Amino acid sequence: LVNRLLFSASCDHTVRCWVAEIGDCTRIYKGHTHTIGCMVIVNGVLITGSGDCTARAYDAKSGACKRIFKGHRGAVNAVVMRGTKLYTASFDGSIRIWDASKLKEGEDIVPEQPKASGSTGSNLKDVV
Repeated sequence: LVNRLLFSASCDHTVRCWVAEIGDCTRIYKGHTHTIGCMVIVNGVLITGSGDCTARAYDAKSGACKRIFKGHRGAVNAVVMRGTKLYTASFDGSIRIWDASKLKEGEDIVPEQPKASGSTGSNLKDVV
């Protein structure tokens, strides 16, 4: 919920903007070609991540797509904005850092694979 607006991501490849009090859809953000699984809104910019292996930046007011971030080889399942840096995480096992002020890819980080354990009851906190 942002400024009395509610945003919903969908399997129809869109994000919709709703007026929370009355339930009217005021805007539809289009462009992705697969399910949208994550989004964040920062300073009037809507950032989305999708199964089409891209993240997109939209002007939240107009709905215009301002940037497309390409490079992942799997679905983008997390997006985080910090200053002018956009961090995207993907099912391909990588985290990418982008300069969100330009359409320019920054450093590509691929995390190490967790080591196999002989334990039959592993705990997620041990892997993270």
